[in-house]
Amino acid sequence: REGDVLSGFAEVLTALDTDSPFVALSFLLSKNPGWNGKSACELLQSGNVAPVLTEARGFLKHGS
Repeated sequence: REGDVLSGFAEVLTALDTDSPFVALSFLLSKNPGWNGKSACELLQSGNVAPVLTEARGFLKHGS
């Protein structure tokens, strides 16, 4: 629904494991070529939480 928190949003923020709001915003708003140029927010809006969580868990992790 309009104005509701996106499903999976809290889990994605936890998986990002960062205290930086700028890192979180970058992850959530940047277009990802692996998602056909869509952003994490766009995937969450469509209900597609699993790939966003997978990507968030490895975001900024060296060697992953």
